[in-house]
Amino acid sequence: MTKKDKKNKKIPRYIEQIKRSAKTEEPKLSDSNFVLDFSFEGLYYSVKHSDFSNFLANKDEFISHFRNIRNLNSKLSHKHKFENVRNNDDFHCHTFDNDRTDLAIKLIKKAYEKSGGNIDGYVDQLIGGEKIYQIGYEGSLRLIGFYDSTRAIFKVCLIDYWHKLYYDEKYNLHSKKDLKFCPMTNNIKN
Repeated sequence: MTKKDKKNKKIPRYIEQIKRSAKTEEPKLSDSNFVLDFSFEGLYYSVKHSDFSNFLANKDEFISHFRNIRNLNSKLSHKHKFENVRNNDDFHCHTFDNDRTDLAIKLIKKAYEKSGGNIDGYVDQLIGGEKIYQIGYEGSLRLIGFYDSTRAIFKVCLIDYWHKLYYDEKYNLHSKKDLKFCPMTNNIKN
């Protein structure tokens, strides 16, 4: 190919469009609406420690709570900035004090270990010193996790079905002896 041929060769239009679109700036994540991340391996494992338990009565109760989780996800993910949820009276969102943070991390580690994970440092590395939050909407259900502001993701690590980390008698409807069902370890058949 001669120099003249190279000069006369046109760049296809779609390549020009790709080059132009690559130059546009992406929005800052701090300006983005956050998402709930339910990928934590130990998330649906039930655990007990001290006065806390997130065991359920049966599979029907799990299905009901799972629907509530999906409802909360649809109300939050991609629709709000995390700071707006923290300051919004429609949602229940706050950090824990030191004692409850320590308890939450113990529970998260227990759930991860039940999932077959090796807890040697993994949970500490995952959380990485982030503040632990609980998020709720209606009723007793609370999602426990941390907010990764660099990716605009709230990583859910534990489900508090009964509002036990911040105990409230009006949400605790079952006696402890009724709560023995874990959706990950009990056999679920129709």
